[in-house]
Amino acid sequence: MADLATLCDQTLDVLYGTGYWEHPKEDTLSAAIADASTTTMTPATPSMWKRDYLCEFPATDEVVRIADDAVTTATIRRGQLGTTAAAQALGAVMVQNPPFPRIKVKDEIERALRNEFWPHVWTWHRDSFTFTQGTATYELDDHIDDVTVVYQANIESDGQFHPLHPGWWDVERQIDDATNKRWLIVHKVYDPDSDVEIIARRRPHPDDLANISDEIADMVPLITAARMMQKRGASIRQSQPRSQLDRDGQMMRDYRAMVAEFIRQRDQLHRLLMEEVRPDMRWRPATRAFRRSW
Repeated sequence: MADLATLCDQTLDVLYGTGYWEHPKEDTLSAAIADASTTTMTPATPSMWKRDYLCEFPATDEVVRIADDAVTTATIRRGQLGTTAAAQALGAVMVQNPPFPRIKVKDEIERALRNEFWPHVWTWHRDSFTFTQGTATYELDDHIDDVTVVYQANIESDGQFHPLHPGWWDVERQIDDATNKRWLIVHKVYDPDSDVEIIARRRPHPDDLANISDEIADMVPLITAARMMQKRGASIRQSQPRSQLDRDGQMMRDYRAMVAEFIRQRDQLHRLLMEEVRPDMRWRPATRAFRRSW
């Protein structure tokens, strides 16, 4: 089961593993920060913290700015870089000037999940509904974007799989003030006393991390790191020294290699998933498929 904190840690491992950035120095708090309004901190190594340095607390993702050189304590400005001020425990880890603040990494993970996976890959979702005479609509879970099979099984203990005829069911999107999701519409079944079963495609989404497959979760750090690398070092300025130009050029080559590897893995998973898809006999209007251009 994927979670945002773990995906963030894995993305940082990829970024620091490229060799372009070193792991930032770390310190710990010698005294707790009681609440979000406290404006001082007591680091274990005060000499590490100079004016205008940034300090990240990974436990809460908060970033603070040092207002003056630390002696024993340091005055801090809370909730920097869009983070939220929070209490910090005694012994909390403090990261000095993180090149990739966790809040930014998590934002990029969410953007990647929204933009880089669907409709290429998905997680299979299975569910069942109790068929009720006179009730034709059944609300599907959030992030279900397509139902591929509707069936009944083991009718009268026959142990068989009975797909419903394509004309007996369909899927509609219902939109009102409270919801915007898909509903299964069942017009007819083989046995009204048996449950209706479905197999559906579940779209990867940052609000649904617990339900993405392990194969998709394994690809998230790679494409997130590539996107962050592009933002950090994509532009090559003519005013830079030759050594920096060479470094940035290599960085862009590595970025393109990471994107190519992500697309290779995504396409491989797509082929595997498509092997499991039953033909959809329902009529669909013609659509044009677009592929991202890098």
